[in-house]
Amino acid sequence: MAREHDPADDRAHAADSAPEPGMSARAVVLSLIVSAAVAFLFPYANLVLRGSRPANTSLPFGVIAVFFVIVALVNPLLKLIGRRFRDWKIPLYEDTVIARTIKTGRPTVHGLGFEPDEPVVEADLVTLVESLVEAASPLRRFGAQIAEKLGDASFLGLPFTDSSGRVTGSLTVLAPFRFSRDDFNLLRVSADIVGRALEKRRLADELRESEERFRGVFEHTVIGIYRTTPEGEVLMVNPALVQMLGYDSFEELTRRDLEAGYHEGHSRADFLREIERAGEVRGLESVWKKKDGAALHVRENARAVRDRSGRTLYYEGTVEDVTLRHEALERLKESEKRHRFMVENTYDLFYRVNLADVSYEYLSPAVKKITGYGVEEFIEMAKSGELAKRIHPDDLGWLNEDADALLDNGRGAIEKPVIEYRLLARDGAYRWLSDVRQVVFDEAGKAVAIVGVSRDITERKLAEEALAASEELYRTFTEEALVGVYIFANGRFVFVNPQMEKITGYTREELLELDPIGELVLEED
Repeated sequence: MAREHDPADDRAHAADSAPEPGMSARAVVLSLIVSAAVAFLFPYANLVLRGSRPANTSLPFGVIAVFFVIVALVNPLLKLIGRRFRDWKIPLYEDTVIARTIKTGRPTVHGLGFEPDEPVVEADLVTLVESLVEAASPLRRFGAQIAEKLGDASFLGLPFTDSSGRVTGSLTVLAPFRFSRDDFNLLRVSADIVGRALEKRRLADELRESEERFRGVFEHTVIGIYRTTPEGEVLMVNPALVQMLGYDSFEELTRRDLEAGYHEGHSRADFLREIERAGEVRGLESVWKKKDGAALHVRENARAVRDRSGRTLYYEGTVEDVTLRHEALERLKESEKRHRFMVENTYDLFYRVNLADVSYEYLSPAVKKITGYGVEEFIEMAKSGELAKRIHPDDLGWLNEDADALLDNGRGAIEKPVIEYRLLARDGAYRWLSDVRQVVFDEAGKAVAIVGVSRDITERKLAEEALAASEELYRTFTEEALVGVYIFANGRFVFVNPQMEKITGYTREELLELDPIGELVLEED
């Protein structure tokens, strides 16, 4: 018994055909069924055949035979049916005779002339006719009247399957005679033929749609698609690859020499060796030559298609133009090279500290120029706490507070982006360091690192101290001198010592404000 199949909605239509006068109803039914199945003349859901009323039949309205092919698959064929037969809905979703045949996989019968050997589902003629239209359809009222007029007509509903054994539809036959065992067997074969024919049609439609989808992708994708032979013959390429390589047409590209189509350092031999070994290549990057000789950096995925004996028939693959990415990477490498050169050769110390474990993630080589300690040695001193012992005692306290503030989501670096402190170098002398730092946050806003630059400002600090000492010495000299000392610039005093106040009788502020030439010098002088 065939396995159950869920009923689906379907549409149907009636088409008339007149049999030749004089043929018996039995011959008309059987001959039409067999010829329809073999020649596949009826690819639609329902077909109603009407003709003149033969003398030996009791059927009214000249109905000789009704031949129903119900297809219960949601596939392109059903879409065709829905478009073709818009006025007739077969309610397969209801518990009807036809739907029951499809769902149970058992023949549905009424008025057979023999006792079948397999399980069947009994149904009456009125139920059959009413099952052809939806419950709400006004056609059901006429269907009931027709069923009443048909009298002793018999019908046979036979499920048919696809090649996998799944029930895909029902062949329902209505006739003015009782079906014999031979009739049953013949119709069973006819149902199988119809099932296979419909499956073939369905598969052909699916194949066509699949090819259309592939063609759409093939023609419009920006990725290059190709098919070539091991000997280098171009069998197929899409427009994207033609354009990518700078050719005007597929025909022009087919004349391309694939062996010579690589820039130096790359070859087709590398491609052939890898694809023959593994049967495929994934993410292979190489440099092809365009029609004008320009470099085309590509990323390639391909597979070898072989026959049953293992002989390679052709290669088919995809090609992505990664020239822009390659150029960007080259610029990035050059930029990193320049940056590395600058960092490693400058006297400024670059660093990055991980706040999770308060450890150096990076320390530039300038640390040795400044402190006398190598990179690894300095990092180890920081881990062991030895570095903290080399901080000047006057700076140690506030630096510890600063370290605690850094751990508070980088607050220390935010409040004090620049700090200055003293560190004992290997030579025993203290070095003044100016530290400019910045906080690195993650996406959640959590401080994860501190990056900074430390500069040796010892000479500047010594110069500042020397200047301060010199200024103090000069101030002491001028203030204690017994003679007047002043600095005159741009017609004004800019400095006067206390002795000048005594000599002139003016205060310091008055001397800085007055005009020395006009107010201190007599005319006769």
